[in-house]
Amino acid sequence: MSVINNTQGITDYCYKMRRELHKIPEFAFKEIHTSDFVAEELQSMGYKVRRSVGVTGLTTVFDSGIPGNTVLLRFDMDGLPIPEETGLSFVSQNKGAMHACGHDGHMAIGLSVARYLAQNPDEITGKVYFVFQPAEEIGQGAKAMIADGLFDAISVDYALAVHLWAEQAYGWLGIPDGPLMAGSSDIQIEIFGKGGHAAKPDLTIDPLYIAAKVINALKDVYPGDDTAYQTGLVTLTQLEASDRRNIIADKVTMAGTARWFDDDMRKTLHNGITEIVNLISRQFGAHANLTFKESTVPVVNDKKVAMVCRQTAKELRVDKANVIVDDKYRTNLSEDFAYILNQVPGAMLLVGARKEFDGTAYPHHHPKFDIDERAMTLAVAILLETVKNLTAHENEWL
Repeated sequence: MSVINNTQGITDYCYKMRRELHKIPEFAFKEIHTSDFVAEELQSMGYKVRRSVGVTGLTTVFDSGIPGNTVLLRFDMDGLPIPEETGLSFVSQNKGAMHACGHDGHMAIGLSVARYLAQNPDEITGKVYFVFQPAEEIGQGAKAMIADGLFDAISVDYALAVHLWAEQAYGWLGIPDGPLMAGSSDIQIEIFGKGGHAAKPDLTIDPLYIAAKVINALKDVYPGDDTAYQTGLVTLTQLEASDRRNIIADKVTMAGTARWFDDDMRKTLHNGITEIVNLISRQFGAHANLTFKESTVPVVNDKKVAMVCRQTAKELRVDKANVIVDDKYRTNLSEDFAYILNQVPGAMLLVGARKEFDGTAYPHHHPKFDIDERAMTLAVAILLETVKNLTAHENEWL
């Protein structure tokens, strides 16, 4: 495929699209102008676009006309409720909203792949199913599109997605077998004690004191270091007690997340949390109530598809990138592309895109978050080359 020799044409268009989309971030399921922009671009290339799939999602298909497999490519669209502080010339025009997770870049990558295929229709076989998804940030977009018939319109053999990754530098690619991103459960813990006056704590069963013991115990057992990949991770982020400084509350409510990499780990983690909370509560004469609600499931890369991605990546020579393929990387973060991978085999690829601002590389979801735009060209190239390999019926790697 000649994409490697045509990176400048891809780069110019991709940068332009990213910067235009960066100006118009919209929240989950409200990506009205965003989806209009994407649809109009696709239609200008000659694509027929299906709108309102999962509220604001949209899809289109590239059909080579040559028998082969069908590969789904997913690109998320939603922004975040974060006031932007980057000072970029193409800063967000929507007050209080920002593309602080790279979704502007993801859409630009998708449009660039679609444009390249429209201009070079004889370079692959089979079909490519483009999916522009809403509401990834709240973990609901993929499920909404699936419920709205995402897989009813076309038979899909494989699925791919990329995520521009600010934790790693340009040229780095994270493509492991198996679990890549954690599943997540929302946790709520209620501890019921006996309230009273702050001057008479001996006459109370102080649920706030008990909550402190619980927080420390969970931190000791699930510290959030490398052991999280074997045991799971618990992070409590909210605590609500008395609304008066001189009153000990009857009840304390805590909330946070549990993160896990397979269903056995999820069950063990939930049981472990429950046991710790109940044991400490009973020790002080209180009782507790816990609820767990699934937020997302783990992103699990198919072994064969991940291998094709890695083999393809190792052969890339794009824009002076020193490509480093990491086949062991995992992260405790979550992504709802997992629900698409529950339907068909596929893989998510993390693409290093770290960029420094004022001497600091800011993380995802930060007001000064930005990306190394060169990573987008690398992402386009690896998607096009991987699609070529996956759509071919005769593939030595599958």
